[in-house]
Amino acid sequence: MDNGNNPQGHKNHSGTEEDTKEALRRLRLLSKIAFKANDIHACSLKINPDTKDNYRDTIVTMLYHWDSEEELSTLVTWDHYISVLDPESLPVFWENFYKVVRGEEQEVKFEAFVKFPEFSRYFWRDYTMSIYERDDQGRPTVILTCSSDIHVRKSHELNMEEIISNMERADKMKSKYLADMSHEIRTPLNAITGFAELMAFTEDDEERMGYYDIIKTNNQMLMQLINDILDLSKIEADVVKITYEPVDVNDLLDSAYASTRLRMPPGVELIMEKGGKECMFGTDPVRLLQLITNLANNAIKHTKEGSITIGYKILPEDKLEFYVKDTGFGIPEEKQRQLFGRFAKVNDYAEGIGLGLAICQGLVAKMGGTIGVKSEHGVGSEFIFTLPSHETTLEE
Repeated sequence: MDNGNNPQGHKNHSGTEEDTKEALRRLRLLSKIAFKANDIHACSLKINPDTKDNYRDTIVTMLYHWDSEEELSTLVTWDHYISVLDPESLPVFWENFYKVVRGEEQEVKFEAFVKFPEFSRYFWRDYTMSIYERDDQGRPTVILTCSSDIHVRKSHELNMEEIISNMERADKMKSKYLADMSHEIRTPLNAITGFAELMAFTEDDEERMGYYDIIKTNNQMLMQLINDILDLSKIEADVVKITYEPVDVNDLLDSAYASTRLRMPPGVELIMEKGGKECMFGTDPVRLLQLITNLANNAIKHTKEGSITIGYKILPEDKLEFYVKDTGFGIPEEKQRQLFGRFAKVNDYAEGIGLGLAICQGLVAKMGGTIGVKSEHGVGSEFIFTLPSHETTLEE
């Protein structure tokens, strides 16, 4: 019979107490492991419900990393506590914090961008705030918070958002390109078809020749458009052929000048500037002429008065700098950054579908050079590309 005083009964009671302590010790250790593995930071916020200073009198107790047998905690000021938040994350923090301290929510979750003192950059963290204690009026007095590292996941999300945004933007540009291209192709086709029918029924030779000139001009426009589309496709597929050979740059510039002069608008002067009396240069004459012609055509479209200048300068290290300057409308700064992209146009009323400069950039890059623009809106523009000299060779 157990009278409550036997040693065996005392042993059973002691064993239960030790088991409880051991279970608590295991639970604490497992919590430490989990907190450390997930980089969880925890703290308590002792709130003064009657504060008049925007909670600057809040007592913040930080619990750091659970790294030792004893939980290490430290007191920090409220200003220090919120100073780790990126300025753009502060509104999100305050919005959720007020929901808790005003008793509107028992618990809130939000994401914030923070920078800890030991690091020089910001990290994304996931925050949870929960009411732990209330006063006799039901107002929150202690709030427990914890945050965990979500930087990798958040970075992946933001990257995915950017990828999706880029895909959507590319899809819109593709649709716009197809619409623009359809319009540009239909314009000369309609002219060719319409005036061909009129030409068949007119008996007046002078009128017939007028229709013939219109058909011829629109046929050239259509061929140029198709050639541009094919050129850009070849450049982007990296199958464009470049043939390097010794080229007399002055003779080539004379050819560019002669062909450009025929297309000059009334009242606009064409100027040629040669960088030397003689200049032999290893390049592709067809592609170089195409580059100068494309830039000259671009200048013609945007210049109604003043002058257009084409020329080159001799640079060190067997390089040449070619340029086309105009006194046209100029290009706004925000447009300059995307000017060499596909389908880019200074305005929606400009001729063409915005392929010429994209072709120029692709060709210059293929030939090992660089291209850029200097422009002031309302004053004029200067397109400059630099090419290195090449030995006679053939690139596929």
